[in-house]
Amino acid sequence: MVSTVVAVVLLVIGLIVGAGVSAIATPTLFNTTTNSSNSGGIALCGCTITIGDVIDLTGAQSTYGTQNKVAIDMAISDANAWLKSIGDTVQFKVLHEDDQTDPSVALQKLQSLASLNVKVVIGPYFSGAASNMLQYAQTNNIVMISPQATSPKFSQSSHSYLYLVAPPDDQGAAGEAALAIKLGAQAAIILYRSDTWGTPYATDLNASFYTMGGKSVDMISYTPIASGTYDFSAQLTQADNAYHTLVSTYGASHVVIFNPGFDEDATLYEQASTSYHDMLNSTWINTDSTPGFLQTVGSVAAQHRVFADIFAPTYSAKYQNFTQRMQAQIGTIPTAYAGTSYDAAWLAVLSILSAGKYEGAAVNAVLPSVANNYFGVSGWTSMNSLGDRVNTDYAYWNVQMVSGNATWVPVGLYSGGTVNLNLTT
Repeated sequence: MVSTVVAVVLLVIGLIVGAGVSAIATPTLFNTTTNSSNSGGIALCGCTITIGDVIDLTGAQSTYGTQNKVAIDMAISDANAWLKSIGDTVQFKVLHEDDQTDPSVALQKLQSLASLNVKVVIGPYFSGAASNMLQYAQTNNIVMISPQATSPKFSQSSHSYLYLVAPPDDQGAAGEAALAIKLGAQAAIILYRSDTWGTPYATDLNASFYTMGGKSVDMISYTPIASGTYDFSAQLTQADNAYHTLVSTYGASHVVIFNPGFDEDATLYEQASTSYHDMLNSTWINTDSTPGFLQTVGSVAAQHRVFADIFAPTYSAKYQNFTQRMQAQIGTIPTAYAGTSYDAAWLAVLSILSAGKYEGAAVNAVLPSVANNYFGVSGWTSMNSLGDRVNTDYAYWNVQMVSGNATWVPVGLYSGGTVNLNLTT
């Protein structure tokens, strides 16, 4: 029988053989406590450790949330199976809390988990929630491992106790601008969420577009809502006026419309196609290739030029196996954030085991080392000194009809500042 501490090291070493990276330190796992009624340590404790999950099961990111929940449950199941296989008796479970894609609700859910003595939380999944929860997490020593919060603001300052398994979107914004320039854009309209993620993203996008040769940009914001239906008539009227002015100067083929947002991207595009259809003659570029976009306006978008970028998991046997397993459960190819959700759950498990006790400060101390030596389904999870994932590429996707269904189809990659595009339509 292999002890948990040795097994953790063997697992991580097995993931990094040949990479030239040293294994994580090997802490003791004895004489510690957990949030289980059983005491006496983590290794062979016969106890169950509860990890929290503050996830978007409803609201503007629900199409992600439903996939991410499946991925997290899969990861916890896999981790428990691995622990049993090495003869260990510690097990993990996850308690899912729906934040409704609302920052205030997300904080309430974190507080609820804290009342249950949960010290490690997967999530939050959007930057507004992460910003709203951070101070409480730091004050109460709760580690948050976010699979999907990507605001560029996180790359600009310290955020102890918050770790980003998907990278901040500085590079994503640059990738969108580079794609637009590659497609011949000279002018742009940016329709964006005015929030913790959207505003810095749009700012970076604007700066990148000009730096890469763009000549004119109109920026138009909207206020996110937690419930109800968006009415973009005011923003689209402003955008339509700007669009016709730009077209008169540059031509429709040289104007791009960026709409970085969540699932409301589909509503915005749908309202544009109904009342401002001239704008559909230009290229549109949104973020993250959301599943909800296809469900709402996929067939319309496939008749025009609609792209998205999203960070690209490293293609590997692990990624391929994970994708196949997920597709068998959800009926479609999972998004990249399903992969980071799976990896976030494993990082939580491995970090708790490595810390040797279920205490936030102890887990916070070891998590960077665990992440820097872990190769997951999304690739290396190496993080910088702020806790942000580094060294990643972004994939380009285009809406096309495949076997009669609107589908996001991969068409290129943004890597090392270079656009590699393979368009067949």
